[in-house]
Amino acid sequence: QLGEVAVGVYEPAPGDKRLAAYVAPRQNAPVPTAAELRDFLKPKLPEFMLPSAFVFLDALPLTPNGKLDRKALPEPDRNRPVADTEFIAPRNPIEQQLAEIWAEVLKLNRIGIYDNFFELSGHSLLAVKVVAEINKQFNTDLALGVIYQSPTIEQLGTIIASGNRQPSWYSLVPIQTQGSRPPLFAIHTITLLDLPRHLGKDQPLYFLRYGMAAVSKDHSITLPLLKDVASHYIKEMQQLQPDGPYHLMGFSFGGMIAYEMAKQLLANGYPVNLVGLLDTYLAEEQQLLSLQRIIHNFFRQNPSQFIEGLKNRIMNLITPYKYGADFWPHIYTPAPDIACRNGYQLNTYEGRVTLFQASDQESMFFTQTPPEQEWKKLLGDRLEVQQISGKHFDICKEPHVKTLAAKIIACMDKAINDGCA
Repeated sequence: QLGEVAVGVYEPAPGDKRLAAYVAPRQNAPVPTAAELRDFLKPKLPEFMLPSAFVFLDALPLTPNGKLDRKALPEPDRNRPVADTEFIAPRNPIEQQLAEIWAEVLKLNRIGIYDNFFELSGHSLLAVKVVAEINKQFNTDLALGVIYQSPTIEQLGTIIASGNRQPSWYSLVPIQTQGSRPPLFAIHTITLLDLPRHLGKDQPLYFLRYGMAAVSKDHSITLPLLKDVASHYIKEMQQLQPDGPYHLMGFSFGGMIAYEMAKQLLANGYPVNLVGLLDTYLAEEQQLLSLQRIIHNFFRQNPSQFIEGLKNRIMNLITPYKYGADFWPHIYTPAPDIACRNGYQLNTYEGRVTLFQASDQESMFFTQTPPEQEWKKLLGDRLEVQQISGKHFDICKEPHVKTLAAKIIACMDKAINDGCA
């Protein structure tokens, strides 16, 4: 159906670069819709490579020597760059206010009440901004998952107008509720925001997070014990899924909580099929690198990366047990992790555990024993290791997150087929 195609970069706002696909259909051939093209590309490309806009042309512009004239490619329509639904304007003040929020975040001029957020170039990071702004302007507390379940202005407006503004659970955040597969419960959220759409529409997914409001920027909060957080998460999870087998995973420190949840579940007679540790370190010890290795790492980073890494190290040392976030674990400091872990006695777990380990374990000044070595000492043959390219945070980001999602699904399928608990 497609005659010629081209991809270009455009900036709806300074610094906000996005991809646009330019399509010239064949003569007398049916013209696909933008939504059809996007659905066709979704399983084939990572999210960051999906075009934010589709522009249909009679023919691609060419230079006098017959090559593509990229400078002549038109700017995508900021009114409706992707959506194929009929435009219906907001019908009431709530829908109008929501449309204005979307327009500001998505850098679009016109939003219809039936437009899908993710088909209007929305993605996981923009979803965070939209939900945060909705909560601020409407003085509500919608969970992040609401925009995955209700991705249109009409649907969100109905939720807000109904007054049902609190999430159904305190810590359980529904991200995807549809699908025939067993539910997957992921500990902590912000780092995992790129994961849901790569797991597939048939995989129900729920995040577990612990809300802890800070009184002031530098207010120190006494954190609960790790085993208590795990027990709380189990209670929340079992409101949705009363019986096993359960499928759990957690990124970094979240993996420790998933591990403790599995131990408690197994001790109470509940089967656990999957315990996924996403680059979770068992030990906290760090050793100084050799001068040669420090110099090698230095030249691998640009100055801004070096300064940022050094600043984070210093801040972590001089501000223990204090942090300025309004919501834990939506922070990037080990202080709450260390406080929560204090007093935790790590014992062996009799079930199988899968470690999704980042292949690059290097840092600037410190090194840690790769997670595999320490977990192997504790679990022996009950540990399975899946290597994911990249560093610690990279495995949950594009383009590595697509591989991570595929390996998580494969491990779930294997556990289900084997009947492992």
